[in-house]
Parts: sequence; C-alpha cells; structure tokens
Amino acid sequence: SKLLRWQADLLRSSKQRQREDGLRKALAGFAGSAESDQAPLPRLPRYARVNTLRAATLDVVSALQREGYQLQPTPALSGKTMAWSQGVAHAVTSRPDNGAMWIDETVRDLLVLPAGLELHRHQLVSSGTLILQDKASCFTPAALAPRAGEAIIDCCAAPGNKTSQLAALAAPGAMVVAVERNPGRAKTLRNRLAAAHVGSAVRVVEGDFLSIQPTDAPWRDATALLLDPSCSGSGIVERRGDNELQGAQKPGGMPSPRLRALAALQVRLLLHALKLPQVRRVAYSTCSIHPLENEVVALTVARHPEVVRAGWTIAPALPSWPCRGMPLSDEVRSECSKMVRSGPEWLTNGFFVAVFERPAEGLRAAGQ
Repeated sequence: SKLLRWQADLLRSSKQRQREDGLRKALAGFAGSAESDQAPLPRLPRYARVNTLRAATLDVVSALQREGYQLQPTPALSGKTMAWSQGVAHAVTSRPDNGAMWIDETVRDLLVLPAGLELHRHQLVSSGTLILQDKASCFTPAALAPRAGEAIIDCCAAPGNKTSQLAALAAPGAMVVAVERNPGRAKTLRNRLAAAHVGSAVRVVEGDFLSIQPTDAPWRDATALLLDPSCSGSGIVERRGDNELQGAQKPGGMPSPRLRALAALQVRLLLHALKLPQVRRVAYSTCSIHPLENEVVALTVARHPEVVRAGWTIAPALPSWPCRGMPLSDEVRSECSKMVRSGPEWLTNGFFVAVFERPAEGLRAAGQ
C-alpha cells in the first residue's frame, strides 16, 4: 500500500540521518549497548507521585519534612535543549542529595528524591498516598491533560499507575474505563487501583481493546483516551543489557521480526483508538527507544486516510519538556518536534509520547 511504501522510505531516510548525525552511536549509548563508549547510565532518582485522591501534595511534603527531608528549589529545565545531532549525553545532571527532595517541574504532584531511597515499606506508600512511579511513566497522563469529570479510556491499562494518575488528574468526577486483556495483569490492575483508593472513579474491563465496538457504551461516550501498548521495553534502564530487547535489529540495521510485529500491533491499536466517535484527544506512549515503535508509528497513523478525514493531527505534547521526538527526515521534522522523548540522560527511563487531537468540527463529523 501507499502507506507501507511511505513507511519504508521514512525508515530508510531515518537510517541515513542516523549515519549522518551520529544518532546510531547516541542510541547505542541510550540503550547501554556494548557498542557505546559513553559513561555508564546514571542512577535514576527515586520518583514518588502524590496520589491527590488521598492527600494534597504540600501536606505530603510537610510530612516528609517532619521526617527530616529538606525541600529544595526545583532545578529549572529552561534553557536546556536536546540536539539530536550532538548525541544525548549529559543533558541533565541534577539529582537530590541524601535528605533532599524537590517537586518536579514537568509532572504535577511528582516528588524527586535521592536515588536508591527505599520507600516500599513507608507508611505513605503502603497507604496509597505516595505511588512509586518513574517520571517518564507519568508523562502520558500529563500530556493527555484530561479535564475534570472527563470520561477517559485507558486501553492497555495494567499495571495501573497511569490509570490512577488519570483518575487523580480528572478529579473530581473522573470516569476512567481501564481495559486489560490478560487475566493475570487484570488482577494486578485491580489490586493496584484498590491500593490507590480510586473508588468509583475507575471501572476495569477485562478484554481486548481491539474487539470493542466504538459506537457501543461506554466507548462512545469517552472524550479522552490513553494508549500505552505492549512494546519492546527497550527504554527500561534495568533491561539495558538484554540484547533481544535493546538491539531488536538484524545485522545490517534492519528491524527484527519481533519489532516489526510490535509496531504493526501498535498501529492497529492506535487506529482503533482514533475511531471512538467523541474522543477529542489521544495520548500514545511506549517505553521504547526504537523509532519504529515511536515516531514511525505516530507518523504512519497520522497519514492514514481515515485519520486525515476525521481531522486528527499530531499536537504538541508537554511543550515545556526540552527533549523532543527524533527528526527522522526533513519532511517530518516539524511533526516530530511536537512529540516527546526521555531517557537516562534526563534521569528517567527511556520513553516516548505523541498526542493526537481533533477540532470540534471533526467530532461533529464523527458523530454523524
């Protein structure tokens, strides 16, 4: 098809750009592969999101201060940029020292604490008031930016941290439907949501999102949607030594069959998500470093005739975050700049987010 040919051309173009700009070396360092001569990846801070369904952020900060933690000014991201042609090393160096903490600048209600801090048995965690969640994992709900009381679909919801974050962001009156097809992961999802005390704000549906009928309830009533599907997991720092996940390419630089299969599934899921008639905004994310699962998926879907006809476009995600999408070619540079990437150089796991939105005219047309 025309879209598949365009996707293949884009991949070839991106490989050439990687060779020209040294991006292959940068990505190798990003994944922690043996080919990289960069320094070892930094230890990530301990991130803890305040569950505002349980407590106010400043109240939690005060409780931690009574335990001896010192609240420091948040290091500013202003002025920091990501230039892909210069690689990705040493973008951010600020981490809290022992006994210090600050409130994150990008993610609302996220606390940044010293690396390696053991909090799993802390009373604030066991009570569901603090949720241990990597900063980049918080990006997708933050980029979706749901409105108070909005009806939201979380398509591949387990283990549930993003789901409870959506419920908190859309409070009061949030209505989140969390979909999970795997029975074991659905059980984990329910347990984690119970621990977060989401109450009636979240309903769990055990099933395959691809099998839902967009015009049936409750799907037809949703106005925002989060899609964080299965991916290679190649951005997760703890997995950086796993060659299957990190390289995911055959000799010669061609994506592996597994990576291509994941990307094909991701395209199917995103296309299905964009069919829901009243959805105005969709956030797509992965914990992958591979362009095939990230920019290529988003750009391929954005060019699908049905998506174009419905008025969907790629919107700026988290505009204040300095690290943007990888510019795979000059043709798509502007669209990629609206996407978000992150990784160990920004003191997070590797992550990607793209946001789709459509105007009210597109919503009216979809409802006809």
